[in-house]
This record gives sequence, structure tokens and C-alpha cells, in this order.
Amino acid sequence: MSKGMYLHCQYADDLRQEVGNKITIVGVYSNNLVVPGTFPATLPKLAAMCSLFLPHPVVAKRILVNASYDGLLLQELDLPTETMENLRHLSLTERTTDSQGMGITFGFVFQPLALEKEGKLRIVATVDGTEIKGNALAVTAMPPDTSQPNTPTS
Repeated sequence: MSKGMYLHCQYADDLRQEVGNKITIVGVYSNNLVVPGTFPATLPKLAAMCSLFLPHPVVAKRILVNASYDGLLLQELDLPTETMENLRHLSLTERTTDSQGMGITFGFVFQPLALEKEGKLRIVATVDGTEIKGNALAVTAMPPDTSQPNTPTS
């Protein structure tokens, strides 16, 4: 059943709701985030904007989404049956001949986010029992450079 389903996440410093139901993604990370200094570290805020794609004819009955850092559950999103029914109705009534599926967009905000060690932030969607792993964000530290003395020479 997972054929053609995918989950893509953009990790960023913030997500902001704008006028007209638009979302601004601020400070986007590629595939890693480097924390200055060493662990443990606390990020004031970290966000993830995710897009889950379900190809036609897949119409999910239940979607459960988990955000975790190195296996530690941070947040969970459970799309209720009535939400899935509304999405199913929209998918069926607004389908066009060139439509290839249905996308569901959702976001997570972790504020603050305490990190004990380097690791990976991963978001996983379970669609009717099938696990779809999103891309992860690797988090590492960059200790200060101690090879050069900080004292001026006379």
C-alpha cells in the first residue's frame, strides 16, 4: 500500500501564519542543523512543515504522525476520523482527470527544544497501518575552536 506515498519535511526556525491562510517558513535547514558549542543544548524554537502525499486511489481512514528525536517521542498528531472523512469527500468531489493524488500539509513547532546529545529529528506518518518515514534532520554540535588562543599578542 505504501507505493507512491511519501512524506517530505522542511525543517526551519519558525512557521508563521500569514493573512490569506498562507504560511511563511523562516530559516530553512537543508539536511542538518549545527548547534554552536556542545551538548546539552536548548533551541528556543524549531519547526517542521510536512507534506504527506497519497496517490489515487489511496484514501486513508486514519493517519497518525509522530515527531521524535532519536526515538524519544516529542509530539503526536492523530487526524480524527471526521477529518479523514472530510478529506476523503474533498478528494472524491474535487478530483480532476489529471489529478494524481491528495496532499495533506501540517506543521510541528517545538518550543523550546532541549537536546541532550547529537541525533536525528524524524517525522513518521502511519497511514492505515503503513509507516511512511519522512526525511530526517541531523543535529550535531560545533565546539568552539580552541586551537588559537584568544589573547592578543604584544
